[in-house]
Amino acid sequence: MRIISVTNQKGGCGKTTVAVNLSAVLAARGRRVLIIDLDPQAHATVALGLSPADCPATMYEVLRDETFPIHEAIRQNHFPGLDVLPSSIPLSTAERFLSGLPGRERRLLDALKRIPKRYDYVIIDCPPSLSLLTFNALRAADEAIVPIDPSCLSIHGLRHLLEMIDLLRLEGRHALSLKALLVMLDLRTKFAHELLSHLESELKARYQTIIRQTVRLREAAACGKPVIVHAPGSIGAADFEQLADEVIAEEVSAIEECPLEKEPVQTVEGVFFWRPRGDGEEVSIAGDFNEWVPDRRVVSVPDAQRTIKFVRLSPGQYRYRWVVNGVWVEDVNNPNRVPSSVEGFDSVCQVEGRPEVAHVS
Repeated sequence: MRIISVTNQKGGCGKTTVAVNLSAVLAARGRRVLIIDLDPQAHATVALGLSPADCPATMYEVLRDETFPIHEAIRQNHFPGLDVLPSSIPLSTAERFLSGLPGRERRLLDALKRIPKRYDYVIIDCPPSLSLLTFNALRAADEAIVPIDPSCLSIHGLRHLLEMIDLLRLEGRHALSLKALLVMLDLRTKFAHELLSHLESELKARYQTIIRQTVRLREAAACGKPVIVHAPGSIGAADFEQLADEVIAEEVSAIEECPLEKEPVQTVEGVFFWRPRGDGEEVSIAGDFNEWVPDRRVVSVPDAQRTIKFVRLSPGQYRYRWVVNGVWVEDVNNPNRVPSSVEGFDSVCQVEGRPEVAHVS
């Protein structure tokens, strides 16, 4: 499961447009996607045709009560393959009710651990501010997409965002991968090239896709539909198809064919875990490598007979468990195990250097 925050403290730079339309294209490509609306203005909720007033529960309840069943707030299959966790105006009080609480910056991350359904992608639409809500989104995410529109204020917002991410890294020991996404940019202008120059001095990593300005994107949001549904032949739809190509390429670029025998298998890029596939099983993997959030930072590899999970891991020792239909179990393919701090046993894998193919002990 890849958790991606779409964020920039500047308002009106296309965060919601990117979050909604990227989520929709990924879902159309067969990925299981959850979009989380973390903006009290609820623009992503409305852009997907939902009314906050008609939602029995929203992100407000999820963050307010750490025991709240998060699945009760998720609107499932709103579009095929796309689930929505809506927002509402009461979420604007988050600063007040979270302030002073222990672990307040991990509230969203902890909530994601309680989701019974497994997703390939969780896309978080952040509010236009460097608030506690944004801090929660960045703490929960592994990656961030930063929309940059043709405005010096977008670059200014990026600088503040980078400062916040440095704070996360130093105080929370949480590394986050950032990539810029250019939106509404006309490369024929001198100003656009000046903006690119400024951007590269701040953040070199960016998507090659540029989301062009088109009225179809605004029409789609007004109709409560993604642009691939509202205007599938438009340049807006084409741009988001191209962006999805880049995002999906990141997910599979390092995964190669390798032998899967009795134990986890290490390759030059990471580790493959596997177990026989049972009929109707919902299977994920969790460990100290992903803060025990099932399938976080994990790529699911399609296979007819087996459940295969790929994790990029640095050298070291890791504890983990399979989660099968909500039940946490050890890896029967791996004889290495240690007593769990909760109950039963955790399986253990030791990652050594970067061999071409090796069984993990």
